[in-house]
Amino acid sequence: MKREIEITLVGAGMGSESCLTEEVKNIIKKADIVFGAGRLSSPFADSSVQKIVDTYRVEDLINVLNNVICNGDRFRVGNPGDEHDSGLNDLPWPDENDRNTLPWPDDNDRNTLPWPDDNDTNGLPWPDESDKNNLLSQEDAVCKCVFVYSGDSGFYSGAEKAYLRLSEWAEEKKKTDQELKINIEIKPGISSVSYLASRLRVSWQDAVIFSLHGRDFDEEIGKVIASARFSEKTFVLLSGAKDVRRLAEALLAERMRGISGSVGVVTDGIKNNEELELQLGYRLSYPDEKLIKIIFTEESTWNNPSRAENDGITVLNYSSENDVMNNIEEGLYTAFIHNPAPERKPLSYGIPTSRYLREEHVPITKEEIREIVISKLRLFEGCTFYDIGSGTGGVTIDVAGVSPTIKVIAFEKKPERIELLRKNMERFGVHNITPIAGDAADILDGDFLKNNPPDRVFIGGTEGRLRDIINLLRTYDRTIRVCITAITERTKNEILAMLGEGIFTEPDIVEVSVTRLIQQDGRYEMKAENPIMIAAFTI
Repeated sequence: MKREIEITLVGAGMGSESCLTEEVKNIIKKADIVFGAGRLSSPFADSSVQKIVDTYRVEDLINVLNNVICNGDRFRVGNPGDEHDSGLNDLPWPDENDRNTLPWPDDNDRNTLPWPDDNDTNGLPWPDESDKNNLLSQEDAVCKCVFVYSGDSGFYSGAEKAYLRLSEWAEEKKKTDQELKINIEIKPGISSVSYLASRLRVSWQDAVIFSLHGRDFDEEIGKVIASARFSEKTFVLLSGAKDVRRLAEALLAERMRGISGSVGVVTDGIKNNEELELQLGYRLSYPDEKLIKIIFTEESTWNNPSRAENDGITVLNYSSENDVMNNIEEGLYTAFIHNPAPERKPLSYGIPTSRYLREEHVPITKEEIREIVISKLRLFEGCTFYDIGSGTGGVTIDVAGVSPTIKVIAFEKKPERIELLRKNMERFGVHNITPIAGDAADILDGDFLKNNPPDRVFIGGTEGRLRDIINLLRTYDRTIRVCITAITERTKNEILAMLGEGIFTEPDIVEVSVTRLIQQDGRYEMKAENPIMIAAFTI
């Protein structure tokens, strides 16, 4: 007898049965085993006839299926509700006593139907247990199981990784059991984003979508805020009330930065005087579903929380002076950030030095040099970038502004300079920078490099430890693009010496002299800056 296991990974929507597609309902109804987190598996399955496993781990599913294969339970011929269901597993098998209790036709029946005589009753074979086994062997035995995921199976779901793992497991099983057939399918559901968009009567085909659910909030929030700044529509999946509060605080800070006027000056964008809104869907599809709109008011209109019911939406005014967000209920949330007048994102890097907050004796790489350095670094989306010797943050801020997906780590030996960097981070509204105070060579000589491997490195100042840093970067098995600026002859010679030793590959080294226009004694004249070596290479 051939055996078959049918595994279906399904999206169940937000959690209410009303959001299940008819296809998914039927798949769950016909399943022998239903897997999924308790709030999804239990309400949709019938524990009286189905095995329910409260889990979100695919390895638990595999363990159960291994037991099914070994022990033979949960395999059936046909399935309840199937038009081709043989019913052999569900109907009682007749024993000898059934023969005596079955009614036998009387003589009148014999006149209308061809009917066996008494001798035929003794001659006809009556099924025994061996017949049962023979009948079963003529059909494949099937075990149907379903793994229920929230939302849509293709939208921030565990279904994709589960499919890959199950496919790997299935291949392993087929090698040792030729009679076993394993089929794996994925079925879609309704995502909370599409549901919330319909409730708010907005389209989402032009929206930017993120998930903070189960992710590192501090690492991901910068991407969300950047989207809220430059995009009209942003949807965000959240883990709970804490995420809602932190998101609202970040949006309020971004709003106040925009009101201060620095944003438009820095990015050459359009200053936004329309209201930024955060709209929340709470426990979508459940009976206690709520829609909440949070408005980030300007300082002149800050007040205590005000609520107005408008088409079923609770409206809240939020500022740093009230405690609206402290009253947010715990539960599942999906957020929609609406920016009616998003800024225009610059298509080039190169922030003028005059726009940075400066302090005496804190260096900043010259503007033209910064532009050449960033060009030669060959940055890409999602890369990890080190700025060693960040100073004021000229290169750090510019790189962070290229894309919110770049992970920027700024090393600065002097702790007092870190505060200046933080001020410039706030001024320019970048959230993807991690400032670290301390000697870069000492910090990298440990687990930090292993846990945060760089793709691109700019070295602007090492205080005599250039070779130490290069050697540490080389110990990690990773191709790294490095760019160094050098003013002193000592540093220039050290770079050339390492090049001669074969430490670098693909060298791209230039020396740049910049002559700048200045005004002196009422006259304009050109003044030469010190020449600077820019060395780019791969290690």
